[in-house]
Amino acid sequence: MYPHSDVVFNDSGGIINGVGRQDSRPADPQPPSSYLTAECDDDGCYDVVCVGFGPASLAVAIAMHDAMAGGRQLVNNGSPRVLFIEKQVGFAWHAGMLLPGAKMQISFVKDLATLRDPRSRFTFLNYLHCHGRLVDFTNLGTFLPARVEYEDYLRWCASHFDHLVRFGKEAVAVEPVAGAGADAEPVRSFAVIARDVVTGQTHTYRGRNVLLATGGQPSVPSSLPLSHPRIVHSSAYGHRIHHMLPKTAAAYRIAVVGAGQSAAEIFHNLPARYPNARTWLVMRPEFLRPSDDSPFVNSVFNPEYIDCLFPKSARDRSSLLAGARATNYGVVRLSLIEELYERMYDQKRRLGADETQWPHRILGGRRIARLESPRADSLTLKLRRVGHGADRAQNGRREGVSEEEAEEGEEEEEEETLEVDVIVAATGYQRNAHVQLLRAAWDMLPEAHSPRKTGTDGWTVETDGGARTLAVGRDYGIKFRAGTVASDAGVWLQGCCEGTHGLSDTLFPKSYHHRDIIDRLHSFAMSPASRLLRSTASAFSRITFPRHSHTAMLATAAKPPPQKRAVAGSFIFRFPPHGQPPQVALFRRSTNVKTYRHCYAPISGSVEADDADALATAWRELAEETGLGPRELRLLRQGKPYSFVDEAVGREWTINPFAFALRSDGPGEAAIKLDGEHESFAWFDPAEVPDDDTDNGAFRGVPHLLDSLRRVWFELELGPDAAALLHDGLCRLRDDHTSGARQLSVIALDAFTRILPALYRPARGSATRWWRSLRIVAWHLWKNGREAMGSSTLRLLLDAMTLIEARLPLSIATANLPEDGFIDAIVDDLQAVSQQRRKPDAALQDAFVSFIRHQQASRAEPSSPIRIVTLGSSATVMSCLDHAFAQSLALDIHVLESRPLFEGVSMARNIAASIPTAGQPPGTSVSVHTDASVALAAHGAHILLLGADLVDAHGNVSNKTGSLPAVLAARHVAPTVKIVVVADNGKILPMDPPSAPEHDDPFQVSRVWPDDGREAARKGNVKLSNVYFEWVPAGLIDCYITESGITTKEEIAVSAREARARASHFFDDL
Repeated sequence: MYPHSDVVFNDSGGIINGVGRQDSRPADPQPPSSYLTAECDDDGCYDVVCVGFGPASLAVAIAMHDAMAGGRQLVNNGSPRVLFIEKQVGFAWHAGMLLPGAKMQISFVKDLATLRDPRSRFTFLNYLHCHGRLVDFTNLGTFLPARVEYEDYLRWCASHFDHLVRFGKEAVAVEPVAGAGADAEPVRSFAVIARDVVTGQTHTYRGRNVLLATGGQPSVPSSLPLSHPRIVHSSAYGHRIHHMLPKTAAAYRIAVVGAGQSAAEIFHNLPARYPNARTWLVMRPEFLRPSDDSPFVNSVFNPEYIDCLFPKSARDRSSLLAGARATNYGVVRLSLIEELYERMYDQKRRLGADETQWPHRILGGRRIARLESPRADSLTLKLRRVGHGADRAQNGRREGVSEEEAEEGEEEEEEETLEVDVIVAATGYQRNAHVQLLRAAWDMLPEAHSPRKTGTDGWTVETDGGARTLAVGRDYGIKFRAGTVASDAGVWLQGCCEGTHGLSDTLFPKSYHHRDIIDRLHSFAMSPASRLLRSTASAFSRITFPRHSHTAMLATAAKPPPQKRAVAGSFIFRFPPHGQPPQVALFRRSTNVKTYRHCYAPISGSVEADDADALATAWRELAEETGLGPRELRLLRQGKPYSFVDEAVGREWTINPFAFALRSDGPGEAAIKLDGEHESFAWFDPAEVPDDDTDNGAFRGVPHLLDSLRRVWFELELGPDAAALLHDGLCRLRDDHTSGARQLSVIALDAFTRILPALYRPARGSATRWWRSLRIVAWHLWKNGREAMGSSTLRLLLDAMTLIEARLPLSIATANLPEDGFIDAIVDDLQAVSQQRRKPDAALQDAFVSFIRHQQASRAEPSSPIRIVTLGSSATVMSCLDHAFAQSLALDIHVLESRPLFEGVSMARNIAASIPTAGQPPGTSVSVHTDASVALAAHGAHILLLGADLVDAHGNVSNKTGSLPAVLAARHVAPTVKIVVVADNGKILPMDPPSAPEHDDPFQVSRVWPDDGREAARKGNVKLSNVYFEWVPAGLIDCYITESGITTKEEIAVSAREARARASHFFDDL
C-alpha cells in the first residue's frame, strides 16, 4: 500500500481500483458537498492538501463538511480550499481482503460520524435509510454489518467528495516552497509533487497545510520477495489469487505465512475457493492466539487515552503499548480459531492422527530458513522448527530485538520441505512512506541529540548537516525547527504515530492485517483526524486559512460552479470514389444558438434524461438539424468521451463524439436539410482541420473541435499504416456474424498484434507516444468492432496490454522504446497468447462435465439421460457438450432451429457428429425443434443451456434472440428445470452493457418469405426488425458455469469490477 492509503497492485505492478467488493451494486453517485471547494486561491494555493484518500482522509472531509453544515466558520469567508491526492483510480477500502462472509468486528455505531455527531448525514444508519434497507437491517438483530456492505457505505460517503480528489496521482515528494533557516523567510506553504500513474507526467499542488495519510506498505521477510510471480501479499490476495491459480478444481499447493487475522482468514478461505488444494499455515508461534477485545483493554482505543499516553516517556509508552498488542498484533478472533480447530479435528477424525495425510495443516513454531525456486511454476520452502526463541522473534519489533538476534536463542530441529505453487504472505505492514516523502524538508527538522527508536518517539534521518529528528506533537503536526515554518502552515501525519498516540492511530480507519482490527473503524471524533480538525474551536487552532485578497476571495466565493452538460457530437463523413481522400462535414453555427455563434462544429445536442444513451441523442440531433437518419447514414465509429471546462461560457462539457458515413446507396449530401441552428456547412479534409486554439482567419471552430475529431478519426493520430490496419480489423470484426465471442477476441488480438509494429515509426522512438497509440488501438477494437460481443475482446486486450506494460521502461515519460528485438519479442508473446486462445477451454469443459455428473448422481434414476434444451450455435456450448459425449455421458439434446439463420440446425448437425458411434450410452439423442415449439421441446427438460455472449456485473445474460422466451417457456412447462449459463470469465462485462440492441440485415428475415417478401418491404408496407441479441435477467438464471467452476453472482460482480479497474488503468487518460 505505497504510498497512499489502501493501494492495491495488479499482476503487472500497475495500480488497480478497489475491485474486491462482492456487492453487485456499485455505490450510488451522490451530489458533491457544497461546503468544500477544490479551487485554489489566486496564488495557486490550497488551505489543505491531503495525500491519500482512504477512510482516514475521508473522515477529514466529512468532519469539515459537517462543521460547515452546522454553521461553523472554518475560514474567514467562503469555503475551505481542500484537495485530496490519491494513487488509486477510485475510492477503495482494502478490496483485496473482502472475503465472502466476512463481517465487521466493531459496532456500526463506530462509523465515520455517529460518535462525533449522530445527526450527521454520513452515519451508517443514514446510509441504510438512503438505500431503503434500514428496517431490513434492524431485522438482522446485529451491530456487525457485512464487510462488503460497510465498504459500500464508505464508497457512498466518498462519492460526495469526488470533486475534491485527484485520483490516479501518486505523491512522490513534499517540498517546502520557501527557504528555511534563521536568515530566510519561514515556509508558508508546501508543494506536493505527484506523478500520474498512467502517463508518468508530474503535477504540483501547493498547500499551506499538508496532511499525509499514506497508509501502509506490505512488509515481508527478505526470504519472501514480492517480486516473485508466485508470491503475493495478503493485501492483494482477493485480486491476484485467481490469476495465479485459475483452475478452482486443480490440486494446488498453497502456503500462507503469518499468524494474525489475515493469515487465518485466507487459510480458512482457501478450501472453499480450491476444494482440491493442499494448504499450510506457516507461523512462528506454536499456536494461534485469540485477540483480546475485552472492554477494559479496549479502552486503549478511546480518544482520551491519547492524553494519557502522549506525555509519558518513550520507554513507558512502549511498555503500555506492548501490554495492549494482543488486541490486534499476531492474534485471531476466537470464533475463527474455533472454526479452524473444528476443521483440524474433522480431518483427524476422518483421516487419522498422521497430520502429513491431512490436506490442510497448521505448522506452528516454524520459520522460513530459505526459499528455492527450481521451476517458474513452483516454489520450495525450507522450514526449521523453532523453540523458545519463537516468542521472542514474534515480539521482536516491539522489544527492539532483530530477527537475527531472536534466532540466536532458538533451538532448531531438522529442516522441513514444502513444495508449493503459491505463497501468500500475510506478514503485515510498515508505515514509513512519509519519511522519504519529506526528504526535501529534512534540513528543517531539529537536530537529533540521541538516537530514537523508530516509530516509538519519532524517526532519525541523516542529512549533510548531521542527524535530524522527525517527530510529531500532540496535535499530529511535525515538529520543525523554530522559525522555519509559519504559524499558519504545517505538515500533519496520520496512521504512522502509534508509538506516540497509541494503537488507534494505525487502526483508524486503515490496516486490519495481523488481526481483523481494520474493522475497528472508530468514529471521526476518535481518530487522529479530529485532532487535526479541532481548529475552528480547537482542531483548527494551528491550521488557519488566510486570504491574501478579501476582494478576490469574495469574487471567487460568489462565482458559481460551471454548469455540467453532456452532449453528443456527430461528424458526418463522405467517401468520394476513385480513391479520393475522405471528407468531413462541419456546420457553421447560426445566430439562433446561444454559444459559439459562427463557429464550425459537428452536429451536436444535449443528452436528455429520456435519451437511452448518447448515441440515441446523436441520431435525434442528426434528424432534427440535418434531416438525415438511418436510411441516409450509417454509424461509422464512436469516440471515447472526454470532458473540459470552458470558463468563457461557464460550462463543463462532456463530449460523446461519433462518426457517421453517408450511405453509398443513399441520396448523399443532397438529403441534408439545415434547420435554424446552422447557417451553412462545408466539407474538409480531416487532416486539414485546424486546432481550435489557432488563429485561422476564416476558420473558427468550437473549443476542442480537433480533439473530438481525433477521437473518431484515428487516422490523425496513428499514422496511415497503423490506421489502415486498424480500419481493416474493425471491418472484419463488424462484418463477422458467424464467429462467437471467443473467436472474435482472437481476431481482435491478431489485428492488435499486426498494428503494434506499424506504430513504431510514427512514435519516433517515444515510449509514451507509442504506448498511448497502442491503447487507442485497443479501445477502438473493443468499442468499434462488435461491442455487443466485446467483453471477451476487451479482456483479452487488457491481458495483452498488461503483458506489454511489464516490458516497458519504468519511466516511460522520458524514455525511448528499446530497439533490440523489443517489438519482435512482444509480437511473439501475443501470437502465443492467440494460439492458446484458439484452443477449447479445458477448465470450462471439465467444470461442465462435473456439473452434469452431479445432476445425474442426484436423480432417482442416475443412468437415464439428462434432457437438455439449447439454441443458437454457441461454440462454448458445443465444446462443453462435445466433451460430455467424450466422457460417455447420456444426454438427450433438443436444439431450437434459431431463425433467421438457423444456427440451431448447424449446432444439431455438429452435436450429432460428436456422439461416439460405439459405446453410446442408452437414451443419447439429438432433436431439432422450430422456435415456435419451444414449450413442447422444453417439456420434461432438466436443463435449459445458454452460451452467454455477455454477462453483466449483476449476472444478467445477453444471448441469441429467443433465449428469454425459451427460458420463460421452460420454466412454465418444466417447473424443476435449471437455467444454466456456460461462459468463460472473459465474457463477464466490466462496463455498462450497450443500451442499443444490435440489429442485423432485415433481408435475413424476409428471404424466407414467399417471393422473398422483397416487394412489400421495398414499398415500405412492412417494417422489418432483426435484433441479434436479448437479455435474460439474472433472477431467471439458476447456475453459472465458468472455468472457475460454479460461479456465484457475487463472484461475477467481483470479476467485473476487477476488469473495470484494469480498463480504467489503461483507458481513462486517453
